[in-house]
Amino acid sequence: MDKTRALQRAVRRYPLGTKALAAALDMKAPTLNHKASPTYLTQWFSPEEAIELQLVTGDHGGLQVEAAALGYTLQRRRGAAKVSASPASALSTAVGEFGGLLTCVTKALEDDDINGREMAEVDSEIADLQEALQVLRERIAERHEGGKPAHLRKVARPKVARVK
Repeated sequence: MDKTRALQRAVRRYPLGTKALAAALDMKAPTLNHKASPTYLTQWFSPEEAIELQLVTGDHGGLQVEAAALGYTLQRRRGAAKVSASPASALSTAVGEFGGLLTCVTKALEDDDINGREMAEVDSEIADLQEALQVLRERIAERHEGGKPAHLRKVARPKVARVK
């Protein structure tokens, strides 16, 4: 499936209909239909519109198509590690998650048979550690950007508003 078809599917499957979705995206229904159509070549979703469409519909097929085309595997963040307010606390959280993974793996390896529950726990601990490391990276990057002179900082981009 290509990205346009994935976005078209998100539009078609939206339970409240195209008109309601178009209103939520602040566009007219015909415009939405043209942007979602693989045969209408003069209009398409901007990257920001594609993100907002996926946020509103909950269908992330467009993102999944992009990730697969570029050789990536997606993993949704759970949000639990986002509470870290500083790089130091994010590092502490990541170390704690690593400790949790070590404990889990050690326990699973105590006998010669790793059962399905133990494998699921290992997977969960790895996901928690990955998320904690990503949060740590974000906190360090924020500190890095904040330490630069204003003219060298990244240009702030408006965040896509979530429509509820």
